[in-house]
Amino acid sequence: MFQLDVLVNNAGRSQRANWEDIDLTVDQEMFSLNVFGVLSLSRLAVKYFMKEKRGGHIVVMSSLTGVNATVFPFSASYTGAKYALHVGIMYMSFLQSLT
Repeated sequence: MFQLDVLVNNAGRSQRANWEDIDLTVDQEMFSLNVFGVLSLSRLAVKYFMKEKRGGHIVVMSSLTGVNATVFPFSASYTGAKYALHVGIMYMSFLQSLT
């Protein structure tokens, strides 16, 4: 039997292009991996931690571009995904503070 103590979310993908030249599928793939992948795995980990009643930790590796878009120019999809990730993680932290 395994035991989960820590989930480290460190996967990601970037891209460099002018915003007007980015295909919508690139945006969708970027958000799917960089945002929804992290949220999905984190939810699974939280459910496991709650079920086992022993706690655990979730680590999310992100990027400064999520809070300052000028750090990584020509990466609108990446920047948007990292910003969304920051908001999602802040919300998760807020929910945890209520327990």
